Amino acid sequence: MATYVTREDLAAPATLAAYGYDAEEAQSIFDNALPLQNYVALRAYTGRSIGVRITLAGIAGMFQRDASDTTSIDNGGTIIVDASNRRWKRSFSGDVDIAWFAATGDGVALDTAAVIGAIGAANLVGSRVRLKNSATYLCGRLTFSRIYLACDGSATIKAAPGSTVAGQAFVATSNLCVNGVIFDGANVVDRVMEATGFFDMRGAGVKNAVGTSAAQASLIYAKPTCVIFRVDQCSFSGVSGVENGTEGDTSGADCGLYVETTAPFAITNSNFSNIGGWEDGDCIRVQLAGDAALNWAAANGALIEGNSFLEIKKRAVKLQASFVTIRRNYITCTATDELQCPYAGIEMFGSYNTLAGNNIDIERAVGCVIDNGNSNKIVDGNFITLAKSGAQLTARGAGTAAIRYIGAVAGRCHGNDVKSKGVYGWFLSNATRCVITANEHIVDANPAAYVVVYGSGGGYNTVSENTLSGVPANKVRYAVEWDNSIYNSTINNKFENVANSGIRYFGSSAGCTNSGNSYPSSVANVADYTGINPVSAQSIRDLETNIVAIVNPPSIVAGGQYTQDIPFQNASPGTKVVINPTTALEAGLFYFAYGISAGAVRLFIQNGTSAAVEPASRSWVMKLAA
Repeated sequence: MATYVTREDLAAPATLAAYGYDAEEAQSIFDNALPLQNYVALRAYTGRSIGVRITLAGIAGMFQRDASDTTSIDNGGTIIVDASNRRWKRSFSGDVDIAWFAATGDGVALDTAAVIGAIGAANLVGSRVRLKNSATYLCGRLTFSRIYLACDGSATIKAAPGSTVAGQAFVATSNLCVNGVIFDGANVVDRVMEATGFFDMRGAGVKNAVGTSAAQASLIYAKPTCVIFRVDQCSFSGVSGVENGTEGDTSGADCGLYVETTAPFAITNSNFSNIGGWEDGDCIRVQLAGDAALNWAAANGALIEGNSFLEIKKRAVKLQASFVTIRRNYITCTATDELQCPYAGIEMFGSYNTLAGNNIDIERAVGCVIDNGNSNKIVDGNFITLAKSGAQLTARGAGTAAIRYIGAVAGRCHGNDVKSKGVYGWFLSNATRCVITANEHIVDANPAAYVVVYGSGGGYNTVSENTLSGVPANKVRYAVEWDNSIYNSTINNKFENVANSGIRYFGSSAGCTNSGNSYPSSVANVADYTGINPVSAQSIRDLETNIVAIVNPPSIVAGGQYTQDIPFQNASPGTKVVINPTTALEAGLFYFAYGISAGAVRLFIQNGTSAAVEPASRSWVMKLAA
């Protein structure tokens, strides 16, 4: 059985030798190991000891008197000032334990002073602050700098009622590292955290912000003065507001992460859920300075990767920046109601951004991906699905599309798997020099409305080497349609399960080219010129055995016939020719055509009525019969 030296033994000099101590050693023990129960006892102490031992669980530890310090304040955990105005300093290495500062962590009592005290103590020695697993620290507004908060498990710092005023962050930080801590705005603040300087959050999270008419809600606001912003393996949830945006447009207010820094940022491997509402619900919004020429400030090297965006409200990502990579994210929404569906999965502005390897599965939206920018890329194996369960033809009053280019310039879409039961697979609105190539698109579509690639306005776009198809039971209406869009190229695509025509030219779609495409046998016309104006039709470079000719016959007498010979490079005597007028022929007129010589066909228009008929001038589309 062990034998212990008691205080009484050390107080009796005659017995010291029996225990192997001399008087000097005994005095040293007295001076450095005086037991006191708590800080109250230490503050009341006036004795000569230079070291004491606090014994109360939670705050227990050794304290040494620092005779050289006469100015430090009592911080309630690592520095205690006694009744004689002497400073006692805790002996420790490693982390600062928040329990030393009498934090309750029960989520009921206010722990603001304990948290601030622990942070201040850690700043003095360059240590981390360690929080207790499963504890909840109720706090008023916190402002701190150069600190590392950590927990082995998960602890929560929660906003107390009345913590902030509108537009003011619950936690304002500069140079912060966080691991294992959840920040809870408790729906009493509109901005949970504000980041400047260095911000690194791992295995942590932020939740529960509420917007007002005076201030937007956000979980973290990375200010322009944030020099590094990193988030990894975190969770973000619970943003609600008053829907400050304008219904159906691209604006919005409330969001999860609001990033304004041009410094490299990384948002990776994190989960987003229940962020905002139908009009104000962006999980991540990167908003840098931009101009009317689609030039937005660069966030060189910025990365949004491996995140999960579940049941998005308005958008998973709104990107108003350049040189950002968005890859390997998972984005979903199953809402099919017009008033609940999102606007888009990802919407890009800016230039030279890249989307790669994302999985976007949305039932109803204006677009799964919307590109409004310059030289952005949608490449390398994105899986993009719109309306997988059932056809959704409109969203927020607009025709739905898996991918939309809105005024985009030089966008590139390559190597993706796209499925859509919306109105379009790709919708190019006033887009210029965009390239859609080597994509796979097979869909169970609505044949009355569906066009795989639809271009309206703009021009100089290219659709090449794609597989564009419906299914046998539901063929697409057209594979490609150009509507008042000029100088576009449709080259070397494979069209399957198409109901009407492989390509349709409409309006003033001048100067377009189609060549090398593969068409199903069910297609009556390689290209449909119904609705294109005659001058534009003549400018089409149709290199797939189609020609377009303008015919302006005179009046044809009753029972009479009009003929016109038309150059046709591949024709030969007796060649059968399929011919169609681009507008409906006058009643009682009939037509046919056949080859009459090498390089020429003859068009016959027969008047089967009992009166003269003067046909209108119109374009005719001809191809050799199979």
